[in-house]
Amino acid sequence: MKAQPKENFKKELAKLKKNDRETIDKLTEIAKDQESHASEITEALFEKMRSVSYNKNEINILIHYFPNSQSRTDKKVLFLYVIDSIIKFVGGKYIQLIETEIPELFASTYLNLLDDPDALKSLRILYAIWKRFFKPDAIVSLRNIIYAQKNIVSSFVYEYLSLICQLIWMKGAYLLFRTSKKLLQRKSTRC
Repeated sequence: MKAQPKENFKKELAKLKKNDRETIDKLTEIAKDQESHASEITEALFEKMRSVSYNKNEINILIHYFPNSQSRTDKKVLFLYVIDSIIKFVGGKYIQLIETEIPELFASTYLNLLDDPDALKSLRILYAIWKRFFKPDAIVSLRNIIYAQKNIVSSFVYEYLSLICQLIWMKGAYLLFRTSKKLLQRKSTRC
């Protein structure tokens, strides 16, 4: 008995451990052959992406002890590469199904990669490519995620620098106060 398209896709998706063109092409081919089951295929892909969690401590331990291993964060990027391949080489129903979910999936991946400039660059490239395929609403959502991240970082840097300036000013004011107090004490003992 032939397995269900969703199950076939899930089995092949489970094999995706690194950025392997062959596996991504095979997943794209399954999606193309099973286009009549596009909603099941995309559902399997979305479920898999959502099942990847971000435990920063676990990721840091993996990276520290196994520098050549890929973290769970990298896994979501791989799934976005599968989405990219399906969009570009199959298109059709898949674009409509994916564009409704892509802002959430892209955001959850992007915002958890703020400390990985190479991965962020890859995601920005995907965004640039996807402009040709998705409707303006989805593209605006993706652009807002990218620019919101830049604003968050800029805001954080501004707040951090502001705090440092306040601390420097407070230390200066404290030193001035202590010096003034000592001078006043010296003047009062002389009188």
